[in-house]
Amino acid sequence: MTTQTLLGIELLDWDGWDDCIDDKIFLYNPQWKFPSMQKYNGMVMEIDRSGNFNICDNDNGCNVFQEDQSFLSIPEFRQSLLEKVGTK
Repeated sequence: MTTQTLLGIELLDWDGWDDCIDDKIFLYNPQWKFPSMQKYNGMVMEIDRSGNFNICDNDNGCNVFQEDQSFLSIPEFRQSLLEKVGTK
């Protein structure tokens, strides 16, 4: 598995990926580091060029969220980032 980080913060581990399709990358079998995101473990992750992401499942396709999410929408990531820059 490969660990994905952003700004030095570990986000998730993933197993494989596909090249860009419509300017998107797909990560397979993500295992999230953040408890609030662990319910999406194992679901395909779709990331667009701007860094927004969505989660794909069998029932909803790649539309698990109402709209694309950014990593800043994950509470634990925001908190880790604030701690990293010294603002709590």
